[in-house]
Amino acid sequence: MFEIRLDNDWITCRGDFREALIEVIDWLLRDKQLTLSDIYRRYRSYSDEDLIEEIAELAPDKFLDIRVNIRLD
Repeated sequence: MFEIRLDNDWITCRGDFREALIEVIDWLLRDKQLTLSDIYRRYRSYSDEDLIEEIAELAPDKFLDIRVNIRLD
């Protein structure tokens, strides 16, 4: 699971890294009139690194914290 926080505020926890990044972008753009479908279309050609850079640009004053949670057997 990938857990993403901004300034230690929990935003999402997803099993798919790309889904988690898209959800953070959706959260950051919540004041805009974009649907989740619009956001997926806009960022479909972005790599994971590009999505992280986009988050950094959308929230330059926030600390991005990405945590990987794994189950140990």
